[in-house]
Amino acid sequence: MDGSITTNKGIALIGKLLAQKGALQITRVAVGDGTPPASPATLNALVHELKNATIESVDNPKNGEAKIVVTVSSIGVTQGFFVKEIGVFAKDTDGREILYAYAGFSDNPQWIRPEGTAITNVATYDINTIIDRVSEVKVTIDPSSLATKADLTKLDDRISALERKEHVKIYGVRWPKGASASKGERIYDSVGMTAEAGVGSQTVTNDFDKAYPFAGRRRCNGYRDADRTFHVTAYEGEPGYTTNDPAKLVYVETPEFYYFDGIDGDYEVMAVSTYPVPGFEFMPRTYSAAYLVAMEGETGSKKPTSRSGVFSDYNSLNGWATDIKKLGSQYTGMLAVDNYIDGLLMMIEFGTKDVQTVIMGASILPYSDSHVALAAEDSANRILITKAQAADYVVGQTISLSKSNIWSDEVAKNRIVTKIEDKSTDQTYLYFDGAAVSIAEGCHVSSRPWVNGAADVVAASSGSTVDNTSGKYPFIYRGKENPYANAWVNVADLLHVREGTEGNYKYHMAYLPDPTKYAGGTVSSDYVQLDFEMPGQDGYVKELGKDPRYPFVRATKTIGGSSSTYYADYYWYGRNAVNAVLAGGNLSDGRVCGPRSFGCSDAPSSSYWSRRARLS
Repeated sequence: MDGSITTNKGIALIGKLLAQKGALQITRVAVGDGTPPASPATLNALVHELKNATIESVDNPKNGEAKIVVTVSSIGVTQGFFVKEIGVFAKDTDGREILYAYAGFSDNPQWIRPEGTAITNVATYDINTIIDRVSEVKVTIDPSSLATKADLTKLDDRISALERKEHVKIYGVRWPKGASASKGERIYDSVGMTAEAGVGSQTVTNDFDKAYPFAGRRRCNGYRDADRTFHVTAYEGEPGYTTNDPAKLVYVETPEFYYFDGIDGDYEVMAVSTYPVPGFEFMPRTYSAAYLVAMEGETGSKKPTSRSGVFSDYNSLNGWATDIKKLGSQYTGMLAVDNYIDGLLMMIEFGTKDVQTVIMGASILPYSDSHVALAAEDSANRILITKAQAADYVVGQTISLSKSNIWSDEVAKNRIVTKIEDKSTDQTYLYFDGAAVSIAEGCHVSSRPWVNGAADVVAASSGSTVDNTSGKYPFIYRGKENPYANAWVNVADLLHVREGTEGNYKYHMAYLPDPTKYAGGTVSSDYVQLDFEMPGQDGYVKELGKDPRYPFVRATKTIGGSSSTYYADYYWYGRNAVNAVLAGGNLSDGRVCGPRSFGCSDAPSSSYWSRRARLS
């Protein structure tokens, strides 16, 4: 902060202290979320005080100003808030406390998260305040601050000891700054490590299976209580754990870790460590659903589940916000941080920004208007199409049938292909499960997302069911099924915003620190505009923007890559004033899919069969 306004009472106090040659005694510093007034000098208190800040230090260089360093943490915060005002309080000569100085900043206020949420934070402020010729400034440093500093000293000593005796493991990858090559160079303790992805029951060599935080990811059953605290009821392998009970949600736990994702000298670096490392950010333990959301239960009382053996459902971002709340107001869809963690770990583990070169995912499944029945059949569990078309399908995948188009499913919905059998040299039957249906000539057949749990057969920590390269099969990445491809997943705490007039539009991302406050796609005051612009054209992602306030929210800043350079993932810009944000890519999108693929072209109310959700 550049400075603060000394209040009228503060100026009067300076005069008294100069006359008495007394010392200025600062009693406390407080923060609030009130809107700063036009004339703050007349204030006697904060507009809306919420909590005291922790005074870390006071520097009195005797130049007429003093610098007060304070911190504001999530500790004791039950409901998150934006810090829009700070007040410095002092003791008047009569012993009463007055508001001595005031600083207000409505632009880019810092969000303080509630204690106990997945990510908590501490904000630090340097307050420069006028003290004129007052000879001395007295302040009582908060005991908790002293304890914190002592703890930090201990932590520094512990890190030094670890570095000397045990060596803090850091796993990373780097690219020359500005380089277009997707494949990076392994650095730190990653040098020489092998990371193979398996197929089916195959066992492979993956040195990251013994490296944390990668090895620390594990599946569990659990739930969020009313204050959003996550409770694990059983880990995979423990009694009571299950993947197919609709009453038990299946999540992936990622342990806490420290990470770096940015420029270091002449290189772009991504790195993680289990222990604190100077310059690294902290990532708390997180929980993200292993499977896509399926709505299950009796008609009229269906609730979201994350489990194996069922087909996921589709909805708009608005619709998902409503449906997910049927589990409780504390539940939300997938968050930006979930998407970020998956991508960061994958890129470091596999040593490339283009992770589809390792695992394509279900990204090249057939979806075409030309795939229609060549003959009519009554009471059938098969559809006849051309042999060339049938070659694009695989046994085990999901299809739907419609009389009129490829996006509907009124003839048959979510049927699994059980057999593919030639009728002649140029015609082939696709057989499917479920009740028999009547197939009219010209009936459309098209692909749909794989059934949840299809990748549970993969024995390796990561890999696909049949092969990793064809783009036909589902996969798992360290407990999470299909983190990209297969179906787009709505991001619950982001909206893509277009502002300005036609021909002069500007685009940015709006981030919602408290995702439970989502309100039907309205960009309310609860949102924070990220401090980088986004492209107004579609294209392959070249560079991701980063807001230092929220380093785990990464979105497209620059396009200009390709399907084999930079991130090799695609970005669609917003066609509406406010747009939903979808991540990962769809089952027929091919090489545009990936963890940094973002679809931002549709309104929050837009619903389509490819818009899926994942619990966070």
